Amino acid sequence: MADGWIKCTASDGKTDVYINLANAVSLIVYKTGARITFLGNPDDFIEVMEAPEKILDIPAETTNTSGT
Repeated sequence: MADGWIKCTASDGKTDVYINLANAVSLIVYKTGARITFLGNPDDFIEVMEAPEKILDIPAETTNTSGT
C-alpha cells in the first residue's frame, strides 16, 4: 500500500479522517465504503465512506496530523 497520510471521510459522512496507509494491515470493501485495519488488536480499524479503489487512487499528502 502507499506510504503517507490520505484524507478520507468517516462512516458518519461528515468527519474528515487522515489515514496513514503505511500502518494499515488490510483494506477491504465494507458496506458502501471500506474498512481499514491496523496492526495489533483486530478491533483496531476505521470505517470510511471511500471505496478501496478510490483510496488507493488518492495521492498521499504529507501532513502534521497525528493519529491513524
